[in-house]
Amino acid sequence: MALLIRSGATNINGRKLDETAMETVHFIKFMDNLFDSVNASTLPAIDIKPLKCTVSSNTQHLKFWHTAKKCLATMYFRDSKGKRTTPPSNKNWTGTLDSIEAIYHYVQSTYGVPFLRTRQLKSGSY
Repeated sequence: MALLIRSGATNINGRKLDETAMETVHFIKFMDNLFDSVNASTLPAIDIKPLKCTVSSNTQHLKFWHTAKKCLATMYFRDSKGKRTTPPSNKNWTGTLDSIEAIYHYVQSTYGVPFLRTRQLKSGSY
């Protein structure tokens, strides 16, 4: 995905993507990063997927979440009639990120836990 964004992005036929398509590329990349950041499990960072690693003071998670919450607060979609709508999931994502960040800071400051595997924070039993 990063290569697609950096390279000027072309489709399968070699034509340059139009602005609307590029907006979709950026949205998909944002959502991919968002899901990676809350589903992190690897100890070392993976170069092409840095948010898949566990949360620590040395990772990009906290900075990304700060930016993501701002983005989610301003994100909207247009329905078929052109009306702006904001899905409830935007607010729910913000709450999830706030909660994970609070858990990370709590376990770090209270128990000295150096990292947090966000994948382990699941609802329900598996």
